[in-house]
Amino acid sequence: MAEAKPKDEVLAAGGGAAADDDDDEDGEPVQELKQEEKDEFLLKACKENNLEEARYWLKSMNATATVERDGWNPLLWAASNGNEEIVKLLISHSACTPYLS
Repeated sequence: MAEAKPKDEVLAAGGGAAADDDDDEDGEPVQELKQEEKDEFLLKACKENNLEEARYWLKSMNATATVERDGWNPLLWAASNGNEEIVKLLISHSACTPYLS
C-alpha cells in the first residue's frame, strides 16, 4: 500500500486536478488520482484525527466514506478517536450505511 500524502503534497505533484490529460501551468499532463488512492487518503485523515483533510477528501475528491481496510473504515477511526465532528461529516456522506439493516 502506498503511503498516503497530505492533499497539499498530492496537489503539488499534479494529482487531484481535473483529468482528461489537461495540461498544468508548466504544460505537463495532469493525472487524476485513482479512487483507491483517494480512499486511502481519507482513511489516513480519519486515523490521524484530521478534520480538514477528511473534509477535503470527502467533499472535493469524492473519497468513499464506506471504504474498509484491515477491518477499519473512516467511521470506526473517527469514533475510536472520539472525534464527533468527523463522525458527523462521515454520516452526512452515508458512512453509516453498512450498519443499517
